[in-house]
Amino acid sequence: MDTAPGHEFQPPTPEDSRSPCPALNAAANHNYLPHSGKNLGFFELCKAVHEVYGLSYPLAAMLSIGAILSCGSNGKVDLAQLAKHNKIEHDGSLAHLDLADGDNKNVCPRLVNELVGDSTDGQGLSFPDLA
Repeated sequence: MDTAPGHEFQPPTPEDSRSPCPALNAAANHNYLPHSGKNLGFFELCKAVHEVYGLSYPLAAMLSIGAILSCGSNGKVDLAQLAKHNKIEHDGSLAHLDLADGDNKNVCPRLVNELVGDSTDGQGLSFPDLA
């Protein structure tokens, strides 16, 4: 991620809204999205995912509209609202608990350790490691 002036990392505060999506959280932590992560509109989301992650405008627009329509209200969305179960958030994450098992928003260290332990070469994860 570019660390151009104005885009240096700033950790979230307890008042900031964050999602299960590390990419959107990073965009907010680097001020490509408003740092608060709150009250995000279509153009803000679309511009950020296009500029920061190189998504095409049609794909960025589709994802932004989907997020706002399925999780937001009044044409806006807070990052934390993206954790609504069976909207964008879903069971089956490799790093988050399922909703029925507890906190489905924050990374579960136990699951991450299990995932890292599945590496056959100790360097990374291959498709067979993930199967």
